[in-house]
Amino acid sequence: MKTTTASLLALLAGFYPAASYATSTPAGYQLGITGVTSAIQSQANGGQGITIAIVDTGINPAITGFAGRISSLSTCVATNNCKNGYADDFGHGTFVASIAAGGPGNAYISTGVAPKATIMAVKISQPGGTAYTTDEDNGVMTAARNGAKVINLSFGSFFAPRDTSAYAVYNAQMVNAINVAASYGATVVIAGGNSSTTFMQNVNQGGFTSTALSHLIFAGATTPTSTLSSYSNTPGTSNFLATNGQSKLLESLWIMAPGDNLQAAWYQGNGYYAIGSGTSFSAPQVSGALALLEARWPVLYRNGTATQLLLSTTTDLGAKGTDTTYGTGMMNVTQAFQPVGNLTITNTKGQAVNVSTITGSMLASGAFGSMSSLTSQLKNMTALDSYNRDFQVDLSSLVTTSKAASLVVSQVTAPTISATKAHFADGSSFAFGESSASLTGTPSGYDTPAKQRGWYMSITDNQGSTLAAGKGFPAAASFAEAMWGSDSLASDSVNTLGISNSLMGIAEGGPFTAYGKKIGDNTRIAFSWSQTENTYDPMAMPSQSINATAAGAGLTTRLSDQWTTGVTLNSLSESNGLLGSTYGNSSIGLGNQHNSFSVGVTASYDVTPKTNLTFDAAWVRSDGADIAGGLISHVSDVYARSMGAALTQSDAFHDDDKLSFALRMPLQVYAGSADLNTMAVDSNGFATTTTQRVNLAADGQETDLSVNYAAPWKMGVNWTASFEARHDADNIRGNQAADILVGARLSF
Repeated sequence: MKTTTASLLALLAGFYPAASYATSTPAGYQLGITGVTSAIQSQANGGQGITIAIVDTGINPAITGFAGRISSLSTCVATNNCKNGYADDFGHGTFVASIAAGGPGNAYISTGVAPKATIMAVKISQPGGTAYTTDEDNGVMTAARNGAKVINLSFGSFFAPRDTSAYAVYNAQMVNAINVAASYGATVVIAGGNSSTTFMQNVNQGGFTSTALSHLIFAGATTPTSTLSSYSNTPGTSNFLATNGQSKLLESLWIMAPGDNLQAAWYQGNGYYAIGSGTSFSAPQVSGALALLEARWPVLYRNGTATQLLLSTTTDLGAKGTDTTYGTGMMNVTQAFQPVGNLTITNTKGQAVNVSTITGSMLASGAFGSMSSLTSQLKNMTALDSYNRDFQVDLSSLVTTSKAASLVVSQVTAPTISATKAHFADGSSFAFGESSASLTGTPSGYDTPAKQRGWYMSITDNQGSTLAAGKGFPAAASFAEAMWGSDSLASDSVNTLGISNSLMGIAEGGPFTAYGKKIGDNTRIAFSWSQTENTYDPMAMPSQSINATAAGAGLTTRLSDQWTTGVTLNSLSESNGLLGSTYGNSSIGLGNQHNSFSVGVTASYDVTPKTNLTFDAAWVRSDGADIAGGLISHVSDVYARSMGAALTQSDAFHDDDKLSFALRMPLQVYAGSADLNTMAVDSNGFATTTTQRVNLAADGQETDLSVNYAAPWKMGVNWTASFEARHDADNIRGNQAADILVGARLSF
């Protein structure tokens, strides 16, 4: 039988007690060159769960760095040399295993590439370090049958014509062994040889299965400066052929790793290390890298793509691209742990969507707070690369929070108003106003409606009936007057609180109308309609438009000279929005169309003719929706609430001044959920699409305390002093805000 030697052992520098020998290259220098970092090892759990077979001279099982990780299926298949089982009697196998998967325990060497992988020793050698080719082939097949996922062969492998006239026979036997190993899903890593020549003399080799060609990789050696080691073979132009006609150039299966002056454990025991050079010691680095990849992403093993991934993420050396000297280039594990190709996630239609093409966003309204539960899920979404590997992507930027202006800031940002009001002798009145853009602008960080030129008109007859219409002014103010009576303190309080009319505040900026009249002596009835400003966009699709329309009806009844109660019903229809949150054609939308309905209950108490105390509360229900094409498949019915109280006094200090105190909890979503499409990876590494139920309730409850005083100074000028403190502002837990304003307000 033809024998081959572990030819690289001639270059092994020897073995020495750890404290008595120094080398110019630091221990573990190869890890830095090949991009093996502690972070990557941690991410892959050190290769735990992957078995690397060391088909070699055996190993010393007493080495501390191997403790607890030697496979019970380790064995010996060496002809007439198995009396000590797989125990190493030469040193080469222990050294190789230490580089591939050695753990801590020797202060003079670094850990291996995959320090938590299982080591399966398959001894094939004779005492002098030689091995029969039949034992070598048998060792590869035995390792595969015993469950090794990576098989390291740092012995001679394929022969060239210069080696023996029977090279074709021996090579065919090796091909068969590799085919068998691949059929079990194992990848075979072969040292490229140390003859300073072209591997196989550029002879082609056939007989491979197509599976074998995707489970085979060769390793050449480089110096610490990443140049070709003087002894290393090169791939040349050999072509490997599969029985189905597929072929691969050997250079495309060839990868480089450092091979000079590597330090690793020596078989004589703990506290010893050796210095070695050769492709024998480049190969186990590749084996360890494959173990890390398959441990982190089991799908690579299941799909048989780990080798392809490692070969395609190298650092180019020599001539650009794959070449006959360096093959694919230097192994780069850091690059191999990065996504390859586009990262994709699955939408509700089951379609893979490129993460980089996800467009649009959701502007969350104050009612939802920051949508913290949703953004928390979006922050850790699973996406797949072209190898079906899972990566975490942060999509939380798809949701932004709208900062609602406080009552004080609203006064600062309100447009300049030109208003006229006339009272007639018969008790009727007429009011007209128009607004222009704000002279002071909008404070940074606040989202306020566009201040376009607007107008309003209000007519009240001598029977107390009020008709108002306009555009660009809040409909809620006119509706409050129509419902509670023009110029009443109760209407001021209801408008200031913005509780029972909160849905109207979502549909404003466009045209509106309101009408109210008395029914009998103690009852009033009112109606309103309002709409957002529709801006024409010739490029927008109908499904992308964002608009809202609100309608309201209210009834008030005076129960006594001091008590008046009211009930308000409001409906809101939103396109591409929900309770003020807007999203257009976003992938994170909550539905194209939503209808909301609210019931408000108000109690007004006239403490004195010039002092009013008002309590207001409202409950809102918004219908759910099924959604196709985005990341959210379903939104449940959503429930919200708001409440508040206001004390208003006119002529508090002198005629025509007004002092008010308000305590309010603006609209807050307290119940509702969305089904977010997410991906999970099972124990085999395969991705499955799942639905994650996400809570839409705000995580905070905004509570506002405000004090406002206004007094006339001269015609068209009012002095104003306001203060407001907001706890959990915008319904975001822990968000505190306070505003104070002292100034003059001009009306023309």
